[in-house]
Amino acid sequence: EQHGRESKGTLPFVDAYLLHLLNETCNEIDESYRNYSFAQAVSIATHFINSRLSSFYLDTSKDRLYADSKASFQRRSAQFVLARVLENLLKALAPVIPHVAQEIYEFTPKAIVDGFKGGLGGGGCYGARTQEELRCIFTHGWLANEESWHSKEIAGQMEGLEVLMEEANRVLENARERELIRSSLEAEIEVTTNGKAFFTLLESLQENKQLSSLMRSSHAIVSFGEEGSLQLPGTEG
Repeated sequence: EQHGRESKGTLPFVDAYLLHLLNETCNEIDESYRNYSFAQAVSIATHFINSRLSSFYLDTSKDRLYADSKASFQRRSAQFVLARVLENLLKALAPVIPHVAQEIYEFTPKAIVDGFKGGLGGGGCYGARTQEELRCIFTHGWLANEESWHSKEIAGQMEGLEVLMEEANRVLENARERELIRSSLEAEIEVTTNGKAFFTLLESLQENKQLSSLMRSSHAIVSFGEEGSLQLPGTEG
């Protein structure tokens, strides 16, 4: 399937946040290469893969990728983001692992490759590419990073969510230790907040079914109240 370039404003929050992280990562990698700090560039890419992509994004997005319909906006959005991640990681690591990067590129579906910056048909600033030129990852130019992905607002909102995620993990672990639940996927979490802006954010995440994924629970309920709290129905916090 062809992955079009979508506006950051149309993407679900978690997807927009990962693109923000990808933008920062690409800028750091680019600076490292310009300073001939190849080991640092690899270290930055590895950190992004391990702590941002694997343990956070893929863990919270796997349900929509596996379970949602092919035409689902949530699933298509995740595919769009992953295509951007793949393109930039291949280009970032190609200078140090050229054969591996090229092999991955050759096994990447054509529809995704055509969506790369500078791909077939003239996307991006590198002009149109012929099929012959598209045989190699190195003909696509450098990182396909877009400054429009950068968002201080989203990064700031995520700081508050990370605190909530840590508290949810603590509550879930406590319930597991007390044998009230066997898995976090059996749990329903109730979140009460007294911050209007934070409530609006949580409510939008709940509507997009992203809040429960962030909380690692089966379901999440949000309410506005005088005192903030997080609990599992039927248990003590």
